Amino acid sequence: MSNPPDAGVLPLHKAGLRALRAFSFPVSALPVLIGARAAAPLTQWRWDVVALFALTTLLLHAAGNLLNDYSDFLSGVDRPSERDEGRPGRVLVRGQMTPRQVLLEAAACLALATPAAGYLLW
Repeated sequence: MSNPPDAGVLPLHKAGLRALRAFSFPVSALPVLIGARAAAPLTQWRWDVVALFALTTLLLHAAGNLLNDYSDFLSGVDRPSERDEGRPGRVLVRGQMTPRQVLLEAAACLALATPAAGYLLW
């Protein structure tokens, strides 16, 4: 699959960060903190566990964002639009990343979340 004409507009690391859509992470992190607070007073928190829960949640959220963009792009739901400028994500539509790069980034997020989730379950 060839890259669209404007491929490479952003360096890959910046496009990869944009693809994560980090602005949406508070939606996942806040319930972790609220749940921890509901379970125990702040003075009784195990900060290592709370931090690991938050990190795992954010990695899974990022993987979900990436996989959503990947599937929407491949199915044709996401298409280039005149109103693309300023819209979050859309690195595939803009040609800033290839579908394979987005899929690999999602796999990396899942690979990082897996041992953390395993530790939390243990």
